[in-house]
Amino acid sequence: MKTIYILSEDKPARTAIAAVLKKKDYLVYECAAPDEFRANVDHVPPDLLLLEIRPEDARGYDLVWDIRTDCRTGRFPIIVVAPEASEEDIMTAFENGADDFIMDPYASRELLTRVKIRLNAGKPAVPQVLQLGAIRLNTGTHEVFADEKKVYLTAREHRLLLLFMQNPGIVLTREEMTHRICGKADTDKARGRSVDMLVCTLRRKLGAQGGRIKTVRAAGYLMRADGEAPCREA
Repeated sequence: MKTIYILSEDKPARTAIAAVLKKKDYLVYECAAPDEFRANVDHVPPDLLLLEIRPEDARGYDLVWDIRTDCRTGRFPIIVVAPEASEEDIMTAFENGADDFIMDPYASRELLTRVKIRLNAGKPAVPQVLQLGAIRLNTGTHEVFADEKKVYLTAREHRLLLLFMQNPGIVLTREEMTHRICGKADTDKARGRSVDMLVCTLRRKLGAQGGRIKTVRAAGYLMRADGEAPCREA
């Protein structure tokens, strides 16, 4: 029997989802808060998580990232259920580690079909470890190390570093970086400055290795390829 957790602050929503799943003989655990979910997971590991995010829950999509990067909870499928989600919301959910996204309202058959597909998908893909000089990034656990020291990054900082490491020595424009990280084109100066701030924070967290990220005037940024020593920007 497969074990499915439902994490939602909305009790009627939890109850409705649970009723659908129990008809198919799934073992269902309902949790109203992340702490309750983590406490239960320590005793009964899930096969899948259904995470409901309400429009008023500003931190909901960050929670996807928190669960995915937690060593206790990061190795099972996550399906996000949300009403009134924008294209940016959906992209953010996937970028933060969700495996699927269901728009509410939905048909019970759709929910069951998506759950079945994720449960039958097999084991997660083998994590890929990217390394550039003394920077190491594990795409499975989302762990980052610089000079053998663990670096703690936010979801956007992690996506920015991954983008750099997948494109070493290539100039990335602010517009491209904003689109890839935030899901929107860089159409105003404010968003351009937000990218600059993100790069600045990433450099600082990477310590000496942050010098690999070079500013290309009037163009954007690049990360020095392996073999090139990091150097601090003036």
